[in-house]
Amino acid sequence: VIYARFARLTDMTAQGLEKYGMLGEDDQENLSRLSQIAEQLRVISQKELQEENLTDEEYEFIECYGGYIEHFWYDAIKGEEGTEGISGKEFPAAVVVDIATDPNGVVLEAATGNPSVIYVVVKVDGKLKNIMVNIFHSLDDAAKRYGKEGDYVTGANIAGFEKVADAMIAQGVC
Repeated sequence: VIYARFARLTDMTAQGLEKYGMLGEDDQENLSRLSQIAEQLRVISQKELQEENLTDEEYEFIECYGGYIEHFWYDAIKGEEGTEGISGKEFPAAVVVDIATDPNGVVLEAATGNPSVIYVVVKVDGKLKNIMVNIFHSLDDAAKRYGKEGDYVTGANIAGFEKVADAMIAQGVC
């Protein structure tokens, strides 16, 4: 329910801003993308609540969705001049991490906090568990390689950068 409401709220925000001539192209694209992300999360949540298996694409979405939403935060805090090198410590984001409901609509848990600290508590099959374990090992190894053992935020940033750089190299971008 929460993701459907979030998608609808995002759509209504875009419609309202457009009605008053206050919606630029970039903002329209961002709101559309945000609505699509919310819809994808709704579909995945419904499947999880019904204990259905997720597709490979849905597992990939779970693995990568933090990167999909990260740019919204950067766009929101970026200055008029397009300030680069924005620090999460300088501009901390308050995030509602998840709201879980049982099939009868009773809210089980709501969490807020630092988006760099994520706890996932779900009934998992082996594939999702392997994804989460691999993400942890990737960021832990990256932190150790750069002398930041135990600093999981730095390790996650390094591992994410390396993954993007590897993809760019594989595509011949650099």
